[in-house]
Amino acid sequence: MVPCGRSSGLRSEGVARIRTTGSRWTRRERPQGLLGHPALAQARHQGGRARALHARARWLRRRATAPRTAPGRRRVPPPSGTRRGCRDHVRHASIRSRRSLSRARSLPRAGRAPVGRMAEEGRGRRRRPGLRCGPAGRAGRRSRRQQERVDHRDVPGTAVRLSSARPARLTGNPTWLGGVQPRMPGYADPMPLLSRLNRPVAAVIAVTALAGFLRFIHLQQPPDFVFDEVYYPKAACILVGWSDQVCHVDSSDEKYWRAQKWDVGSWVHPPLGKWEIALGIKAFGMNSWGWRFTSAVAGTLVVLFTAVIAQLLFGKPVWTFVTGLLMATEHLNVVMSRTALLDVHLELWVVVGFLFLLLDRRWLERRQQADDEKVAAAGPLTGEGAIWPPPHPPVSSPVLRPWRLAAGAAFGAAASVKWSGAMALFAAAIIAFMWETARRHRGDRSWAGALGRAIARESLGIVIAFLFVPVAVYMLTWVPWLHHFGWDMGMWWQNQVDSARFHRSGIDWTALDPKTGLYTPTHPYYARAWKWIPDLRPTSFFVQNGQNKLDIEQVLAIGNPIIFWASVIVIPWLCVMWYRLRDWRAGFIFVAFAGQYLPWFLVTRPTFFFYVLPLTPFMVLAITYVCRQASDATIVVRDRETREVAINPETREPAISQAFVYRPFVLAYVIAAVAVFIWFWPVLTAGRISLLHWHTIVWFSAWV
Repeated sequence: MVPCGRSSGLRSEGVARIRTTGSRWTRRERPQGLLGHPALAQARHQGGRARALHARARWLRRRATAPRTAPGRRRVPPPSGTRRGCRDHVRHASIRSRRSLSRARSLPRAGRAPVGRMAEEGRGRRRRPGLRCGPAGRAGRRSRRQQERVDHRDVPGTAVRLSSARPARLTGNPTWLGGVQPRMPGYADPMPLLSRLNRPVAAVIAVTALAGFLRFIHLQQPPDFVFDEVYYPKAACILVGWSDQVCHVDSSDEKYWRAQKWDVGSWVHPPLGKWEIALGIKAFGMNSWGWRFTSAVAGTLVVLFTAVIAQLLFGKPVWTFVTGLLMATEHLNVVMSRTALLDVHLELWVVVGFLFLLLDRRWLERRQQADDEKVAAAGPLTGEGAIWPPPHPPVSSPVLRPWRLAAGAAFGAAASVKWSGAMALFAAAIIAFMWETARRHRGDRSWAGALGRAIARESLGIVIAFLFVPVAVYMLTWVPWLHHFGWDMGMWWQNQVDSARFHRSGIDWTALDPKTGLYTPTHPYYARAWKWIPDLRPTSFFVQNGQNKLDIEQVLAIGNPIIFWASVIVIPWLCVMWYRLRDWRAGFIFVAFAGQYLPWFLVTRPTFFFYVLPLTPFMVLAITYVCRQASDATIVVRDRETREVAINPETREPAISQAFVYRPFVLAYVIAAVAVFIWFWPVLTAGRISLLHWHTIVWFSAWV
């Protein structure tokens, strides 16, 4: 390297200081740019001379860019005999002696990426001064960054110090703030993937696809009849018109019922659910896939329509997805969707009916809003002859409301699958009447007056929608039966009476216990209604042990414990929120659940756990309602020492934390529900597992 004190042709090619205050360089000595020197350009690729020139250039650059009073550093007086051109050495404040200085110089140099355009000149590694390898404080690190951010931009002229601030943004209003930016023709902003997925349609499609996959995979297993499949597929096959041999009608009782009731032992239930099962048998044959196909379709549609209800209630795709995910992975829904029983068809029509009821409310709200706008635009609110406050517009109450009539038809179809669908019809009528009363309750009108007006104006419409229409649908489902028996209405009426007598009688399902003297249920899986929500007595549909007695296959109709046990808490909480917040969403879910659940306590005949299936959509909606509340909840800020509520200095109100502290718990709950479903999957689908695994799934003896 060229010594500091020697005169050199590169002397005039040094880098000028940016801050000229106190500089030792004169205006005459300031260069036109280091990279433009012809000698340096000629010697750039000539071995040692090029390295020497580069070292000289780096030394000059460090010296020129170092500020005289850099923060965190101190001037070191030059030793005696030092030439003037080599005086501007800068030490870090932590280096107190020459020994520390030599130790710092001996430390290895750390590589650093080139700065600015220097990488284009072939300088892959830049040597830092040895003094900078010692310990540095915050001020020292800041000064180091200042000295390294130098760029010559490959053009002649004075070196340019880069600003430490971020590059300036383009001026103008960004599109996400409501402004409009100029666009080239045919240009469109790319939408992020999450923005594309954060749509109600995407959420509904995702959960429906998941539900369909879980319900159709290995649907034919087990290949034989399980539980009450010995009734309904045979009855559906008879409706198709196939022979006794094809329909597996073997016993004398079944042949008798076919002749007398055009059915087998399931004649006590209306025919619509059996007609739906017959569609799959007609399409795929009298096999396990054929008689379970429409049940899987119905279970998939239940998830879809429940997700749509969640979108109408909560209005956000995330809660639509959560509702659909919990429904798709709910144990009992999966089992019943993979079994040819009537309950999943009943559940489908119940969910469709309540969906139509919500659509009727939305249709009426839009109609009422249009009427309010017409009244507001009819005349001025001020001036001579104006009435203040202005009168309320008349409440829109048409008798023929398409969505309410469709809801009545859906509930009539539910009652045509099982008579227990009438419970959902009763709950829907209560909800509709409550909504009509609330619409007429204004600030200057009492609840009694609103109730009287609702009775006077809406009784006819509610009776038509929830009585006449369901009865008409119920009668239509019996038309093929009447045609088969020559339109004998007396025979049809006797069939209804016999069915009612069967459902009312419970003594045939019980036996006298000689020890207690009480009638006890004869069926091993008898479960009263109070055992359903706590998940106390599930029903085993199918069990088969392996040949070595070390593995087992089972279909266990059990509810997801994470969902069922949470419902014990969230259903009462929903009632509290309905009372305190007057939230119609909470009232809708609670009444729809209670209207279908409470009447079961009056039933005397034996009941089973899977009768709770039509309630599961509203249990999931209740859980989603509480998860939504917890996710949006914030907490009041308190002082750590005094525990007093902090006051916001701007609003003079209690300070509210901006953190959503309960969202991790909501996420953990959803993950736990899905994880439990994955763990229980083998006993829901007749998968072969070891006895050890089976014991980890069957947690209680009542689940066996």
